[in-house]
Amino acid sequence: MTMQRLMQVPLAAVLPFLEGALRAAGERRRNASIIKSLRKAENLQCREAAIRCRQRYLRRARGRSLVTAQCLLSLLAYACCPCSCD
Repeated sequence: MTMQRLMQVPLAAVLPFLEGALRAAGERRRNASIIKSLRKAENLQCREAAIRCRQRYLRRARGRSLVTAQCLLSLLAYACCPCSCD
């Protein structure tokens, strides 16, 4: 099609396509926002779990001059620890 013919297409003929495209774009945006929120919530949960681990290991390590490797790793970690800290 030439450019002149494209300019002559009535808006009513293109409207269903445009509505679908806008709807799909809005859905992708919402899905991306939900995924971002879920990742943020998961990150916060992991940080809270790491803090609980650090507190537990620090309570155990009080009075000792030796810091275990597991305690040191829990102090440095910002991800969920492999142990069950709850």
